[in-house]
Formats: sequence, C-alpha cells, structure tokens
Amino acid sequence: MDTINLIQAFENQKLPLSVWTHEAHLTVAFYYLKKHTPEESLILLRSGIISYNNSVGTANSFDEGYHETLTIFWIWTIASYISLNPDHEIKVFLGSKFATKEFPFQFYSHAKLFSTEARAKWVEPDIRNLSLED
Repeated sequence: MDTINLIQAFENQKLPLSVWTHEAHLTVAFYYLKKHTPEESLILLRSGIISYNNSVGTANSFDEGYHETLTIFWIWTIASYISLNPDHEIKVFLGSKFATKEFPFQFYSHAKLFSTEARAKWVEPDIRNLSLED
C-alpha cells in the first residue's frame, strides 16, 4: 500500500489491522511530521491511534492499545531524523537503524517503557538522554 492510501485508510479507520504494523505507524508519523509541527503531529497521532484502535476492537487500556511515551518517542526520533536529513524520504528512514523496533531500548529499559505510567503519559528515558548523535 502506498503512503497516501495508507494515510487515508488510517484516517478513515478502514485500514486492515494486519496492515497496522510498526512500519505503518512510522510511515503515518513521518508523513504527519513532513506536513505539521511535532505538537500538531502528536495531536493527530494520539487521536488517530485511539480512534483507529477503537474501530478495530483493540482496547486502549493499562496494558494494550495507545502508548503515550512510545508515540512521543517516535515523534521525537522522526522529527530529529528529518531535521538532520531533510531530503530523505520515508523509505530511507525505514531502512535506518533509527526505525527498528529495538531503537527505543537504547534509551529505555523494558520495565520502564512498558509501565502503566509510560503508557498513560510521557516518561523520561532511564538508560540515556535522547540524542540521535550517540
């Protein structure tokens, strides 16, 4: 599915759950961040993910569904990447080390990142400060 169709299907809550992968999450965030500020992108992603989850029967609860810290972490990562590489397209980002599912664990322990607190609100990293330069 190309980016525009992915965005439209996500926003219209017509995206099949099987297509809502890690890569799809990052693609939507990258697309929003190319068009909006990080703050605006957070509003779009937060409301979009919660609504999408509701539409496909995924609970937004203490241990599944929307995750505030991960959403903000990925917005920070992608916005930082775009700032450093303004001409790169989404496919280049997706092929980078910054887009792997494991990337957040350079900053967070598993216990901290998957705590109820981190799911509900932003929590600071417990391993190292946020920086793409290290």
